[in-house]
Amino acid sequence: MKKAVIALDNNSRRKITKRDIIVFVIIIVIAASAMIIPRFYADSTSRQAVILLDGKEVYRTDLNNVNDTTFTVPEIEGMEFEIRDGKIRVLHSDCHDKICVNTGFISSSSETIVCLPKHVVIKIENNTNSNVSFDVMV
Repeated sequence: MKKAVIALDNNSRRKITKRDIIVFVIIIVIAASAMIIPRFYADSTSRQAVILLDGKEVYRTDLNNVNDTTFTVPEIEGMEFEIRDGKIRVLHSDCHDKICVNTGFISSSSETIVCLPKHVVIKIENNTNSNVSFDVMV
């Protein structure tokens, strides 16, 4: 029996076919959907701003049920916070680098504000009452 040997030309290139383009478009649509669809299921009425000092919660408020305001937290000296349009930020801090002030407003659970000199973290938590959860890696 003879074995078949296939010789490939080193200069040959594979052409892009319609099937390649269709597969590419499907992958892009799936990836975009994985990032966009969870936003439709997010409960916008359940976002809570949490301020931590040395890892301990010192302040919590519902961002959607509070009027626009500025405030201080008694446990944190030298910092002033602002809530406006469902977002929170550090309005003033007497720390030397002002990174926390320059971060600006946050409104999503994927954002945080950190002030290392004062050991303060501000984060957003979604208080979900539904069983819908997403864990997606694209």
